[in-house]
Amino acid sequence: MNFINLKNLMNLETKVVLWLIASLAISVTLLRELWAGLWEMLSPDWIFGQYHASPWAVLSLCLIWLYLRRRQIWGEMLEGCRVSESKISGGKTLQTFKPSKLYKPFNFLLGLALVAGAVLMPAIQDFLVFRMLLALLGVFVIFFGRAARLPSILLGIYGFAISFPLLIERFAELPYALGAIKPMAWVLTILGYPLHVQGQLLHLATSGGEAISVAVTAACAGPATMGVFLALFVLMMLDTPLPPRKAAWVFLIGVAGTWLQNFVRLVMLMAVAYYLGEKAMWTAHLWTIYVVFPLWYLLFAFIYFHQAGGRRAGRRASGQQSRPLMPEKVAAGLKTALQTIVLLVLLAALPVVARFTTALANPDRILEPGFETVTSWTYSETDIDYTDGAQSTAWTTQGTYSYLLSAPGNTNIGNSKYTQILQSVNFTPLDRISFDARLSAGTNVKFEARVMVGTTIVWSQAITTTATSYLHNEIDVSSYTGSQNLIFQVITVAAANNIAMSTYYDNIKLWGSHSDSARTTVANTFASYGDIVYMYGEGFDTTGTYKVAYYDGGTINDGVDGAKLQTDTYTDDADGVLDLSQVRPADYSLASYGTWNAVVYKTTGTMPASYDLVSKADAAYVVSDSFTVQQAAIPEFSTVMAAIAVAGLCSGVYLWMRRRQRQAQVLGAG
Repeated sequence: MNFINLKNLMNLETKVVLWLIASLAISVTLLRELWAGLWEMLSPDWIFGQYHASPWAVLSLCLIWLYLRRRQIWGEMLEGCRVSESKISGGKTLQTFKPSKLYKPFNFLLGLALVAGAVLMPAIQDFLVFRMLLALLGVFVIFFGRAARLPSILLGIYGFAISFPLLIERFAELPYALGAIKPMAWVLTILGYPLHVQGQLLHLATSGGEAISVAVTAACAGPATMGVFLALFVLMMLDTPLPPRKAAWVFLIGVAGTWLQNFVRLVMLMAVAYYLGEKAMWTAHLWTIYVVFPLWYLLFAFIYFHQAGGRRAGRRASGQQSRPLMPEKVAAGLKTALQTIVLLVLLAALPVVARFTTALANPDRILEPGFETVTSWTYSETDIDYTDGAQSTAWTTQGTYSYLLSAPGNTNIGNSKYTQILQSVNFTPLDRISFDARLSAGTNVKFEARVMVGTTIVWSQAITTTATSYLHNEIDVSSYTGSQNLIFQVITVAAANNIAMSTYYDNIKLWGSHSDSARTTVANTFASYGDIVYMYGEGFDTTGTYKVAYYDGGTINDGVDGAKLQTDTYTDDADGVLDLSQVRPADYSLASYGTWNAVVYKTTGTMPASYDLVSKADAAYVVSDSFTVQQAAIPEFSTVMAAIAVAGLCSGVYLWMRRRQRQAQVLGAG
């Protein structure tokens, strides 16, 4: 049997088998990275721990709708597998069928293009399943042509649902967040709540007097929920279409209502925070989505099917009876209940997603870090031929003064002799110290600049004849505890006879991560869901305003080398303390675990989009600190579970109302 005959004898069952074989071959050979990560993506740790349940839920909804249209798709597949012919026999025209060709040229080219697109797409883990489905669709198009129309639409819906939150977070983070912040602040101000807005940060005091700061990000404004709603609306239109005009205004109602239900959820959370405290608020944060979105979708589905049922008006006018979709008493009761819930929430709550808890007041940990005064510092030397240390205006990087350690150049200083300034510091709450230095000497390799904790050298630099400024020297001191001397020193490494030397120290800063709101417990690893990274800094300008940006751990999930997660703007207090900044990894479902960085910039600069672009040479750069965020600290368990529960509940609501509409139409037609 030649190849032409084989094409002519092709039937549906054979095409299905070939489609499965070709799809498996492409998946195994060209999409190997999918299989490497598929089991992980299907694991509870990935779904529940990495905030990836929502894409699976949307995909499940698409598969449900695909199942509802299975007969239509099967019929189109069958039609594509046979060709009709008309024959005249005995004066009668007979309609006969014969198997179609294996594929049509246009379908082959289109399907091949889809497969190529799937193979060439970047291997970002969030899109691995989409890539596989796109490849399967491409092969399906090759064999079944027009039967792929509905699967193509459903795949597009799934792709949009997983892309929409990513697009918002990447390109509209601030506008989307402000879209929730500004109306909330307006409502709260009218209601008389004590609220202070600082960019994306809102400060309030609970009824018990607890000070709380909450940050509202784009994720708080509900892009994931909006993406799910948009997917649901398209699926409903596919199953029970509305006339264009009705569809337009019902869609607008749906978008507005989806935004409003998220607004109501935020209000409910902050009502709990205001009246019951932070712990109760986090408990509410776990469960409110189970209530608010299903109630809203129930109302929206009622509106949608009520409009879809309007087509029966002609039958009612002609005397035919039509069964209502829902008993009038039930519908009226539902509307009243929803209106009451919204009213009570709006009157009782502060509408923000609470994420940060403000720090308690902290005493200064290093006194006089900018050397504007030096009464807390102690100068000493082991060779009287050093010039006594003193404040200097000759070189500074902050304020008016630096501190100068020097040798005059006309004396002989023996080997291993030092000049230094020190302060006794409690290192237990310290994480990272930053400072600036400028070094120069008349001869190379005679003097060495050092910074020490007790007797341990934590930074050193040989002093050369070339005057060199060393800016933003950042030292991890988190391993030191208790009271020890912080020493800024210059020491000879060989006898220095008649050699001048000058070393300036300035701009000492503290910056580091802590596990408690009081910023007393240094922590560099955050391993649990709900952990909050509390940042604390000292030594900043007493009237300065700074930007703080957080960058994630790399390309594990988001494909960006240290993606910027949030940027906050803060004004430090009169003592130069910066103690309001904090981040909760669980709020960033798309973030990569690993080494995160908290970077401080002056407001005159622009925060880089990713950490690989951060440079200490930038004039606006101030200081940074790194800490480890483990995988378990990132997921937002409540939203994950909500995605599954809400998807199932919404599907049940829709199918129930759909069934009632079909029953009503049958009764009306009878």
